[in-house]
Amino acid sequence: KLDKKGNSVITFTARNPEDKFDFRVKVYSNGSTSIDVNMQNRQSISFQGELDVKEE
Repeated sequence: KLDKKGNSVITFTARNPEDKFDFRVKVYSNGSTSIDVNMQNRQSISFQGELDVKEE
């Protein structure tokens, strides 16, 4: 889906027997990205970077 500024936002959840992981991936129009991972039993983490589009 798109947020109010037109950036793509992808959310999903993954689970294992020990924890639940909520992911939020945001892709900006300039190709930069951020990934936030929130967990119930651990500290949250974030990643930032640039998309590398490969043309075939």
